[in-house]
Amino acid sequence: MSIACCIPARIGSSRIKQKMLLEIDGKPLVKTVYDKVKEFGYDTYVITDSEKIASLFDSNCLMTGEYENGTARIASVVDKFKYSSYINVQGDLIDVNKELVDKVADKLKYEEVVTAYTKNKSSVRIIHDNYQALWFTRKNLGYGDYHIGIYGYSSNALSWYKNTAPVESEIKESLEQLRFIGNYKISVFEHNYNGREINTKNDL
Repeated sequence: MSIACCIPARIGSSRIKQKMLLEIDGKPLVKTVYDKVKEFGYDTYVITDSEKIASLFDSNCLMTGEYENGTARIASVVDKFKYSSYINVQGDLIDVNKELVDKVADKLKYEEVVTAYTKNKSSVRIIHDNYQALWFTRKNLGYGDYHIGIYGYSSNALSWYKNTAPVESEIKESLEQLRFIGNYKISVFEHNYNGREINTKNDL
């Protein structure tokens, strides 16, 4: 099985202006995440719609047009690669660690869509049962666990996503993974993630 890690990075963040270019830990956010993931030993790429973001990288950066979310952005370039699976590491997952990425890679040996959750608070709730995601929401439900911004997909799952229109719940919640619900099983696992995800100004 061949796996690539892809970091989707758009310039037009809605909650924090040009979030991917914010200097955190001495480097632009997207560069910090890329450098960490590359050290884990995976082929790693940044997928972006921004020449400003692309200028931070000498190689392994692909330009795309505008897309509604990171999964769609990655799906748009799958035909340029020959990997069997892809790991989507969100560009704001600044404290991503090798154990988390390795767990996703391991699950992709026998699952088509994978993500992770934690007991530690984040901005997205995940409802799951028997290691399968049932729903995701930004609402504070008072129950459920917390989603971690990482996904794994088979190339077939990404091709399906590319050719399937966004669904109403996905648009309403602004959560790309909801397109898979009811069409693909989303396998989930718990990971004790205590790190940062830069989603709002309160996370800075």
